Amino acid sequence: EEATRPSSAEHLPLTPGARPLPLMVNETVWSRRPPGGVFEGRCCIDGSAYHPRDEVLCRAGWAVVQIAGANGEVVGEVHGNLPGYIQQSGLAELFAFLMLLVHGVPPIVAITDYQGLVDGIANGRAWCTALGREGADLWRKVWHKIDDYGIENVTVIKIPAHQSRASILDGTSGCTLADWMGNAAADAAAKQGATLHPTDEIIEGPADGYSKM
Repeated sequence: EEATRPSSAEHLPLTPGARPLPLMVNETVWSRRPPGGVFEGRCCIDGSAYHPRDEVLCRAGWAVVQIAGANGEVVGEVHGNLPGYIQQSGLAELFAFLMLLVHGVPPIVAITDYQGLVDGIANGRAWCTALGREGADLWRKVWHKIDDYGIENVTVIKIPAHQSRASILDGTSGCTLADWMGNAAADAAAKQGATLHPTDEIIEGPADGYSKM
C-alpha cells in the first residue's frame, strides 16, 4: 500500500542550505493486513535508525509484524517513520510498541530486542513518565493504551539481538525460530520506515550503519 506524503504545511520551514527535517507526523504503511484486520497474539516489534551517531542526520523508523506457526510466518506487517525532531532507534521501538497497542486487541504479546522497553514496563508508569525521562510523553501514551488493555493482557518478552541462524537452530541462542524470523522481518520493515523521512544527497549518502542505540 502506497504511503501518502504529508503536505508541505505539515513540515517546518527550512533555512537555506539546511538538511530536510524529519517528518513531524507519522506515516503508516500497511504491507499486509493481519487476518482479523488487527494485531493479536504474538507480534514482533522493532525500531531502527540510520546515521545513528549523528543527531542531525539520524532518521528512525518502526515496524510491527504478526507471526504465526513454528517457522514465524509473517501474517501482518505495518511500518512507518518516527515522527518528531528527536530521532533514535530506541524511541522508534517504543513507538512501534504504541502502534501495536493502537492497532491490536488484547491479549497481546510483544517480542522485542530492546532492553529499554522491557525495563520501562518493569519499572512502571511513574518511572517511565518522570520529569526529564527521555520519551516521557510517548510513554504516557503507551501507558494510556495499557490501561485500555489491562496490564494483565499485555506481555513484553525480550529476545537476544543479532543472533545467527545456526545459534537459533541449535538452541544456544535462547530464541525460537519463529521469534527470530519475526524479529528479522520487523527489522527489515523498520529500515523501510526510516526511509519515509525527507532526504537529500547527504542523508541518503553512506551511513554508519543501522543501530539499536
